[in-house]
Amino acid sequence: MAKRVKYWLTVMIPLVPLLVMAGCGGHKTLPTYPDTRGSEVFDQAQPLLHKAAESEGAPGPQRQPGRLVMKTQVMDQDGNDVFEPNEQVVLRVSVKNEGSEDLTGLIVDLDGSPTLLKTIRYPKPVGDLAGGSVRVLTLTGILPEHFVPDSGDLRILVRNLAGHTLSAESLTLSLLSDLAGEPHASRKLDMKGANVVEGVSVALGKAKLRNAVGVVVGISRYKSKGIPAVKYARRDAEAIATYLEQVGGVSKKHLKLLLDDQATCRAIKSSLEHWLPKHVTADSTVFIYFAGHGMPNGTPQGGFLVPNDMNKKGQSVECYPLSELYAAVRKLPTRKVIVIIDASFAGSGDRSVAPLIDRFTNPVNPDPIQFPPGVTVLTATSSRQPAIEYDKALHGLFTYYLLRGFRGEADVNRDGLIDVGEWFAYARDNVSKVAVEELHRRQMPVLFGGDLMLQVSRLTSP
Repeated sequence: MAKRVKYWLTVMIPLVPLLVMAGCGGHKTLPTYPDTRGSEVFDQAQPLLHKAAESEGAPGPQRQPGRLVMKTQVMDQDGNDVFEPNEQVVLRVSVKNEGSEDLTGLIVDLDGSPTLLKTIRYPKPVGDLAGGSVRVLTLTGILPEHFVPDSGDLRILVRNLAGHTLSAESLTLSLLSDLAGEPHASRKLDMKGANVVEGVSVALGKAKLRNAVGVVVGISRYKSKGIPAVKYARRDAEAIATYLEQVGGVSKKHLKLLLDDQATCRAIKSSLEHWLPKHVTADSTVFIYFAGHGMPNGTPQGGFLVPNDMNKKGQSVECYPLSELYAAVRKLPTRKVIVIIDASFAGSGDRSVAPLIDRFTNPVNPDPIQFPPGVTVLTATSSRQPAIEYDKALHGLFTYYLLRGFRGEADVNRDGLIDVGEWFAYARDNVSKVAVEELHRRQMPVLFGGDLMLQVSRLTSP
């Protein structure tokens, strides 16, 4: 009972003031208490509302249009930067969308070198590229066994479905043709039509040099994987051989041509020391040409012509020494001999390799004292300089200007005859100028001994 009374008192006592007011008939507004919880929420929302009001009508964050950036890497199988027959060409193209909007319907396309366009499979679809994303594509192909080398210029383009080019990059690949197995007589370089040496018109006369004999060697590819390829040495030798035939008057039976794997040490030695003397008379004009690697041997007068099969055997190196070349020349019955060496004996750089044994830093040049009167030696460069490859012309720089001079540009006095002095001066002046002004390098050809009045080409009939 006591518990019930306590309960009702607890409930009813707070209601007494209300009951009294009601009983008296008065009207009084009940007190109100603020909802502090709701006002706090409202107060917190006020800054956001004001900010939204202030920004009403202002543009939101801008989306950047798609912007394509590309990078291309070229790889070859043997890593010598020269692409040869049956070798795979690999183009790795990385494309990135640096904008925020998507780029859609992209493809990688190619333009340029006919040989490379026939070799590499293209176009390559990229598809859609979201903003900020990167995609890497690989284009490949294998060069045929036989092809005509061209400039190797290649343009890589990324286009959209509308055909618009969004990004492009240009590259130049060094292509080395392999014509091995084709007989010498099958070489067809049209002297009257398309220029073998660009930009030069040849003026061929009916009268040519009599009793002319030539040995021509060009080595671009070496048997040993440790010896780098020489881009244009074979092409140089083929062009020199053709010029000797069609301008210099050397008959096919009096012209010995050794290319790449034909140019072994034994073959070079046999051609110079056995074949050549059999075809030379006292009245002969002899041309000896070598394009490939040179190698010093550590003596002031020494050096080697590096044959295709150079190999280290014990403490000996299978090369052809310049001293043996000089000795073979001295034994010839004629005093009208021109030796041309488009190689370097610096021990490094273009057209030169370091010695395999007895390493040293003493580069060499042929010693003129070792040559008898009437023998002239033209070398591509002085002892400490490279023999530059001239990609623009697809020839060695020295050989390129020898060819241009041989077919007429060296005839400065316009008498229809080109002598050694005119020929060398033309090549020397142009090589040294182009090396510095165009290639930003140095190459100065050198002439040793000989008869500067010796006739090397007759462009008109006497």
